[in-house]
Amino acid sequence: QVIKRHSLQCHFYADDTQLYLSFDPSDSNSAVTTLNNCLSDIRDWMAANFLKLNDDKTELLLIGNPRRLAKIKDFQLSIGNVTVKPTECARNLGVYFDSSLSFRTFVQKTAATATYHIRSLVAIRDHLPRELTNRLCSSLVLTRLDYCNSLLAGLPKCSLRPLQLAMNMAARLVCNARRSCHVTPLLKQLQWIPIENRIKQKISTLTFKARNGLAPSYLSELFNAYEPTRVLRSSDSPTLAAPRFKLKTVGDRALCSVGPRIWNALPHSLRAGALACTDATTGTFSALLRCHFLATSFGGLSSDLTSLPAP
Repeated sequence: QVIKRHSLQCHFYADDTQLYLSFDPSDSNSAVTTLNNCLSDIRDWMAANFLKLNDDKTELLLIGNPRRLAKIKDFQLSIGNVTVKPTECARNLGVYFDSSLSFRTFVQKTAATATYHIRSLVAIRDHLPRELTNRLCSSLVLTRLDYCNSLLAGLPKCSLRPLQLAMNMAARLVCNARRSCHVTPLLKQLQWIPIENRIKQKISTLTFKARNGLAPSYLSELFNAYEPTRVLRSSDSPTLAAPRFKLKTVGDRALCSVGPRIWNALPHSLRAGALACTDATTGTFSALLRCHFLATSFGGLSSDLTSLPAP
């Protein structure tokens, strides 16, 4: 009896492989050559390890100033037999990036998804108690509005308006209020922080974790303590150095810049207490931070809100 054995080779697609390259528009030809050589090396390494690039799903995105991007002509990459040209928008970990980092597509799609869940809950709102409706909106709507919202720091209020309108719809749904009802008292009653301050709260939390060794090193290295050139009365204040950039629409929105600015705007007592926090008191700082942004958004809130769970 002769048994023939056939060798089988299984190739797995390698997803989420990303390449980043910074270059000047005048050096676009050399950038194309560098990327093509790098992609060729990656394909060879993957083929040797039974992996494969999905050529048809590979995307190319150019990010920069619109005037500088207009100077780049015929920028395209060759992956196998596929020619990849720049796209207007690319998705990465659920976030839609565009060439100008306006996140317009990401905001619109997030607001559309939140609105879809709100309209689904409207059909059964009369059969649900208010507490359950509040929990459903928190899990289905607010979690989506908070996902990666730190990327939206520095955007104008008009860009964040779709997200705020979705939150307003959810607040009226929970309170069973009319569409024409003023939403600020409802948000205050539900203790839902508006979108703009929710972004500041997220960045303040990231800054706090980075300063206290609770974040990866690549985030902690972005923040440095402010050292004044001469001794001042505020020298002992726990402030951070905020670097300056030429482009306010891009550079000032970086975490190394927007994080210190938002952190320095917090009350002195809150920043001073954050330096002494440990793993056991991190939840206390988060509650105090939420209480601060609730007071900033609505005013007149008492300190007992620190004991309430954050939605």
